[in-house]
Amino acid sequence: MSKIVNDVQNIALDIVNACCDVMDRETAVKGVRKLCLYFGGAMYYIPVKKKDGKTLGEMYEILREAVGGRATEIIINKLMALYGGFQIYIPIEKTAFRKVIAQEIYRRQTVEDVPMMEMCRDYNISFTKVYQLWKEGRKINLSKEIKK
Repeated sequence: MSKIVNDVQNIALDIVNACCDVMDRETAVKGVRKLCLYFGGAMYYIPVKKKDGKTLGEMYEILREAVGGRATEIIINKLMALYGGFQIYIPIEKTAFRKVIAQEIYRRQTVEDVPMMEMCRDYNISFTKVYQLWKEGRKINLSKEIKK
């Protein structure tokens, strides 16, 4: 089971990594997270060249709202270059970006003092899951601090 989850995570991260040579990582993560939030949990056919299909049209709109026109073009082009001609599973955001969300939860709770119950609603997860992610975020931040 974990092998499948790791492969799913790699699809989202592959798209992010492919975009990083042309745009900053933060923007790429924001865009791909938005795609995973909106389209996550289903299979989609990614065309090789044709950009006027229904799914890609929806992706354009979602991305344009999240990251703007230039970044949208980059992400869509990289998606088509990597997976064009294939049907791919787009992972759910909270699965594909678990570590990023864990760090966000930790930062929001410790720096911004956002209540845990508010984050339950924001991320649509249980209190127990928020706390588990908070602990994971703390561990990630502590390991970063030790490396410095």
